[in-house]
Amino acid sequence: MAKNQKLSTSEFRQQILDPDRVIFLDIDGVLNSGFWNQRHQKEIRRTKKFSLVKADEILLWLKFHGSVSGWAVLEDLDLHREEFEGHQVKTDPWVGLTRKDIAQAEKILNAHMGRAHAPKA
Repeated sequence: MAKNQKLSTSEFRQQILDPDRVIFLDIDGVLNSGFWNQRHQKEIRRTKKFSLVKADEILLWLKFHGSVSGWAVLEDLDLHREEFEGHQVKTDPWVGLTRKDIAQAEKILNAHMGRAHAPKA
């Protein structure tokens, strides 16, 4: 598609509603890092419940959008589900998102291209 070419409404909807590759990006601990974030998340890290709910939400979204061929999760919490093996980039909450994390996410997305994959939720 040419750089300035406009998408038709149906093309736009297809790209938005039926994406080929998806990144699930956590904010706290990935984009917001450091001491203030650690104090805020201290209780969250004591239990798996929050990360399990988050994992279920991601898996449900993937199930609903079954044609996604590549997906990655940028998250500082362990999502505690085998479905995320090979898809999660676990960031350091003290450092946040790094170039290495971005490269790993790109590798994950490219590794799964062309193979529709919607894990069971």
